[in-house]
Amino acid sequence: MVAAFKKNVHDEPSSSEEESQESDEEDSEVVEDRRYGAIERTPCVVHTLQLVVNMIQKDLSVKPLLDRIRVLVRLFRKSSVAIQRLLKLCGLTLVKDCPTRWSSTYLMI
Repeated sequence: MVAAFKKNVHDEPSSSEEESQESDEEDSEVVEDRRYGAIERTPCVVHTLQLVVNMIQKDLSVKPLLDRIRVLVRLFRKSSVAIQRLLKLCGLTLVKDCPTRWSSTYLMI
């Protein structure tokens, strides 16, 4: 019966082993913080870029220029002769922008 109450040394870790494991975990966290920086939240780059582009498009100094470009693109897209000439000269066509895609505005410009 006494043998049943004896603890095996390997059954439970000692307090020094627990402290060693905790310090190893803390050390690995410190190393990761140094390597990657202590970032708690990283916003999506694409969505942030989309917000910035939308803010720029609404700026009073940029909006008239974009409106003029949209008018020119609309005129060219309506004319099949203009599209054919543009394709013949440079091999490209004009792209109309889409408000939900910032890259389309870039391509239009």
